[in-house]
Amino acid sequence: MIKKIFTIIAFFIFIALQAQESPENKANISLRGQIVDKDSKQEIEGALVELLNFIPRKTCQSNVEGEFELSGLTLGRHKILVKKVGYENGIISDIVITAGNRLNLEVEMVAEQLAVDNKPIEKTAEKEQILVNFKSDKDLANNQLVGIAVQPFTVEEVMRYAGSRFDLSRLTNNFAGVTNNYDARNDIVVRGNSPAFLSWQLEELPFDNLNHLGVMGTSGGTTPIISIFALGKADFLKGSFSAQYGNSSAGIFDLSLRKGNSKKLQLLGLLGTQRAEFLIEGPLSRKNKYSSFLLSVRTSVGNYLYDAVSKNMNPNSNISQQIRDWADPLHHDFSLKIDFGKVNKNEYELFALGGVTNIKIPYQKGALRDKIRYQIFENEDFSYNTNTAIVGFKHTFRPNSKLFFRNILGYSYQEQNGLYTANVPDSLGNIIDSLTSYKSKTIRQNFSLHSYVQGKVKNRFYYKAGLLATFYRLYTLQNYVMFNLYDANYKGDFLLSRIYLETKYNVNKNFTLFAGANAQHLTLNKQLVVEPRLSLSYNSDNNRHILSLGGGIFNQMQHLQSMVYSPVVGYNDDDSPIYDKTAMNAKFMRSNQVDLEYKWLISQFWR
Repeated sequence: MIKKIFTIIAFFIFIALQAQESPENKANISLRGQIVDKDSKQEIEGALVELLNFIPRKTCQSNVEGEFELSGLTLGRHKILVKKVGYENGIISDIVITAGNRLNLEVEMVAEQLAVDNKPIEKTAEKEQILVNFKSDKDLANNQLVGIAVQPFTVEEVMRYAGSRFDLSRLTNNFAGVTNNYDARNDIVVRGNSPAFLSWQLEELPFDNLNHLGVMGTSGGTTPIISIFALGKADFLKGSFSAQYGNSSAGIFDLSLRKGNSKKLQLLGLLGTQRAEFLIEGPLSRKNKYSSFLLSVRTSVGNYLYDAVSKNMNPNSNISQQIRDWADPLHHDFSLKIDFGKVNKNEYELFALGGVTNIKIPYQKGALRDKIRYQIFENEDFSYNTNTAIVGFKHTFRPNSKLFFRNILGYSYQEQNGLYTANVPDSLGNIIDSLTSYKSKTIRQNFSLHSYVQGKVKNRFYYKAGLLATFYRLYTLQNYVMFNLYDANYKGDFLLSRIYLETKYNVNKNFTLFAGANAQHLTLNKQLVVEPRLSLSYNSDNNRHILSLGGGIFNQMQHLQSMVYSPVVGYNDDDSPIYDKTAMNAKFMRSNQVDLEYKWLISQFWR
């Protein structure tokens, strides 16, 4: 086993050495990208791009296709300023350029708000300087139709924040009002709500759980299936969600996979104490220069590494037990995104995720995690495995620069298998028999469709209206094998559908109003609810103070584990149990929320 570990390490060292830049090539290190309108995604020509805090001064302009390139850079961390008449100045910070890596950024510019007389807002030198010094991409939500309680984050932040461990869920522990309830998993609590009611959204489709060991009834797991190096735009919403987000009450991860480099083939290798990762990206076709692919494959190494380290130790020693506790469950996953590029006014994308997780805890090892887990019987072996597969297809049609239509189809498959085995000892403590005490199997299949139209009028009024439907196909059996009883036994289909309208209106240069409504219907309990949403945001003239007030009504379907739970409420004359299955008809959980938020951009480094 040790030889295998050293072989893996040597392989990644070889990749790193091959990726190093020779001195003569360092002068050719460049930063490429494309500048687009944040709302319409149309290319922006003639935008000025300047590399900040760099001598000599480096600038360039975007061409007719919105593309730009800054050359002659050095390795390290950089920041760029993007300017264009009719758009707000934008700063993209924490751009990390490493050896062998050629970044290909997608820079989104926000159309400038107009004054009441529809004339551009005058920019003084003082305002310009304040904007350059303080306001950056970290201050703007990726979704411009969200007015309050949203925290955008980047891959670079996931890597740098204390305790994140390359896990975007653990990153949120650094956000106000968010905490983790147990470090062995990444379940999070948002403002006192249950971690079970956190919602996940990938590529604008809702999914139950995007984590390894993400069992039914939970929103977390041991680690996310999605690789942070494949992560694109990411927002974390903490309350008073806009109308486009439904069936949520605690918090929302709004995520997307990034597009691959459409200019050059690139490889990335990563080896750590938890997992090894290999990522490849590059152009998909020479005929369509915007097409690209990205594939990330990861596998755990912690379980192999710690087993090898503790192999010759006393299995009952404290050190050996602690080493086993550090190890992650065995897991493998992949992230895939294919961008087929633009065909006339149409765009096509394919995305997919997959993950496999296995864990087995023999009772005789006496590890800490074995002691604190839920035990049905004493002296049990415990094993659990989960399988997840997600695939989706996205089509976008842009008839003009102010309007676009989008349709997204998605399918997810999640399977969980759990097994507890009771070990029967003799008088000397030797195992004489092993009996299955508890067994569970759950299969969830979701089919989703999201169709919407989004547009704007004169950079003052923005709107988004759509339909989102998810068809659930669920099978679960959780039974006490030794007693012929079960906790859950369900097989059925149901549909959750909703429609929404979200608007944003720039009242003037300081005030922005967000308003909308969301209606959703669940066939399982035949319940229809309507949810109004409203928020108002004030932005000071110097862009350093933002005050927002928002609220609304929020309804969320009870999590499936509690809905399928079937307690025994009595016995028939033949001693057969009577189960109560009325929980399947449980109504939506409802909450009324109000948020008051104040943001102060103190300096270039403090918020």
